[in-house]
Amino acid sequence: MRVTSACDDAVAAERFAAWLLRVGDGREPTAKDIDLIPVPPAMAVNSIAELVNCVIPDLSNNQAHLFANRAILLPKNDDCDEVNAEI
Repeated sequence: MRVTSACDDAVAAERFAAWLLRVGDGREPTAKDIDLIPVPPAMAVNSIAELVNCVIPDLSNNQAHLFANRAILLPKNDDCDEVNAEI
């Protein structure tokens, strides 16, 4: 798997990939007393609009080819519906 980001440079993408591997391997510490993994602030977005802008930065120009190599993965259909409504 190759991780890239429209909002970050190559170093940040590499850090994200390493963090994602630690999460997948079960080596990333969980929050105390609960089974949640905190997301580092540098890897988080504050809104759906910010997320969409990071993944598809030039959405306003209606360039459909951008969708071919990019995706926003979400855990639930309700979350997908919310993002789709924003787009």
